[in-house]
Amino acid sequence: MYHIFYKPDTSWAGDIIPYFENGTFYLYYLNERRINGIPAEKTTWDLVLTKDFFHYENKGTVLPTGNETDADRSCYTGSVITGKDGTYHLFYTAQNSAHPAFMQDGRPLQYIAHAIGNDLIHWQKDTAFLMQACQGYDVFDWRDPFVFYWKERECYLMLLAARLTNGSLRRSGCLASMESRDLLHWTPGKTFYAPGLYMTHECPDCFQYRDWWYLIFSTFSEKYTTHYCISRSPDGPWLTPANDTFDGRAFYGAKTAGNNKDRFIFGWIPTKSGENDFGKWEWAGNLAVHQLHQEDDGTLSVRPPRTLLEHFCIPFPLCPARTSGGTDITRCALQIEGAEKFSSVFFDLLPRCCRITGALSFSSGTVSFGLQLHTDVTGDCGYFYRLEPLYQRVVFDQWPRSTLTEPVIPNHFENDRPFDAGLERPVALLPNQPLSFTLLVDTDICILYLGEKTALTARCYQLHQTHWGFFAHGGKLTVTNLSCMLPEKI
Repeated sequence: MYHIFYKPDTSWAGDIIPYFENGTFYLYYLNERRINGIPAEKTTWDLVLTKDFFHYENKGTVLPTGNETDADRSCYTGSVITGKDGTYHLFYTAQNSAHPAFMQDGRPLQYIAHAIGNDLIHWQKDTAFLMQACQGYDVFDWRDPFVFYWKERECYLMLLAARLTNGSLRRSGCLASMESRDLLHWTPGKTFYAPGLYMTHECPDCFQYRDWWYLIFSTFSEKYTTHYCISRSPDGPWLTPANDTFDGRAFYGAKTAGNNKDRFIFGWIPTKSGENDFGKWEWAGNLAVHQLHQEDDGTLSVRPPRTLLEHFCIPFPLCPARTSGGTDITRCALQIEGAEKFSSVFFDLLPRCCRITGALSFSSGTVSFGLQLHTDVTGDCGYFYRLEPLYQRVVFDQWPRSTLTEPVIPNHFENDRPFDAGLERPVALLPNQPLSFTLLVDTDICILYLGEKTALTARCYQLHQTHWGFFAHGGKLTVTNLSCMLPEKI
């Protein structure tokens, strides 16, 4: 059972479609049901409510699938918006991969469908509404409608994950647009965004936050990640920040919600096949949420939601189990002297769900340092958040790095990778400058936040080893204000 990273009891959470109203987050999600590990067809929209990202109220399925002869045999990603008269409108992707009427050349077509509600839980499908791809766009990629109101133009804009028909397969992805005055009648707009970089731009989101506009989308053709760009207007130009992502491979399909003061980004943490560290990443998993922070230059950084952290209020004792190399431990602080050789300190027990906080400071010349989780007492096997000053990054690593059984052969080609692919984040690492950190652990999921700016999410399936701690190589690591807190009872 997960405490803070929500999933339905017998299935998994895919794309999150967040909506905020009167202090409550309505988190719609694509419910991924699996039969013997294989995804079942006929995806529904389910709903969970939360005010604090700690307590969740499951409302079950709110948008069921159609029947075998309907276009929406599966209901995929979309958005929710309130009309001028207070009526709620839900737009979603409809697909039927089993009926020839909704297929072409043996492939399912994609449509945009519509539902209306007087609250955010009960929806009536608008069976007369079915929008196909406009001329110039691929009929197989026409999905994930995101609708927002453009005040300056006094119209609604619908952004769609689409592909241009006159481009290459790899780089023809774009965001198409449709325009409406009443949310019922739509006319084609211009191609909203087409950077010529990706196959498609999934799960688009567009919003204004203070003086900037933000465009968010997810891609998979180059790597699985969620990007963003910024502009002073929806008209553009859209500028790409140097760091245009929010997390690593284990955070995808992210969209945002919030008010004028606080905004949050919601994604899903994928599972791995066979619940095995060396299995392939799968579609859907657990809900994850980061709180967004706007920097002075308009770029966005992420931090843990403060309302979630407030629920970790039970101190957990820190019991050192073993040290290697030069290590000095005092209350809530420790120093690891690793100038001449790799040094580390281990604590006895890593709780199943906890929040670990502190500050890290390293000496000039340090090669690497970081946190180790679910390790044996020697530190040989386990998981490692490794910070590398030379590369100004944090990576997630594990040992063994391959599926080989004991003994692990150090020079075997399966170990020939420096860390888990896709699990790295840029981070500013300056010697002798304390860097705050927050580590959230919940069963087989962990998220490391650094400096209230950076997040790196990962999965850890080997939980039988319960030691955790810190390490340093090529210099000295000082850890201060160290604490471990357990969550209150739900």
